[in-house]
Amino acid sequence: MGIRVRCVDICKVYESKIPLDTTGIIQCIQAAMYEERQIGFCGGLIYFTEWELNTRRITTKIMERLRGSYGVADWPMTCPGHLFAQNEIDDYEAFVALAALFQWEGHFIPTHGKYFMFLHEPDRLYIAVRENVPTMIDAIGKLCPVRELAPKDVWYRAFCQDAENNPGR
Repeated sequence: MGIRVRCVDICKVYESKIPLDTTGIIQCIQAAMYEERQIGFCGGLIYFTEWELNTRRITTKIMERLRGSYGVADWPMTCPGHLFAQNEIDDYEAFVALAALFQWEGHFIPTHGKYFMFLHEPDRLYIAVRENVPTMIDAIGKLCPVRELAPKDVWYRAFCQDAENNPGR
């Protein structure tokens, strides 16, 4: 399961190894949100694809309470996405940080579609960009290692899968 993006839409794919300490995670997420704060947040979608099994009871309760504050009563496991409005950048950033802190896997997609982020495993943040976003990549790079992925890399191929040539994915 995952988001399919046509190859022609992707400019570059980056991988960042984010720190596992709380302060490092928060700083890295704030750096990733740098671009949004510069250009003006236009809203975004967060879609969780994997929840840590050993903390599911606790994290599900946290998500239920957070989403309940927005009037969303659906159980997070059956409705794992949340759409944020333009005026909710702090909330969006908080949900991304929460996902990183609890090591959830998820997609973070701003409405403008210039890039999307994918949080995977406890310490990997992938950023697939349609347009050059050097300020965001530089801001993340000051806090944690960032490398551009080559087209042969498995994660590059995962984000750049051509739906016409591989309809089964």
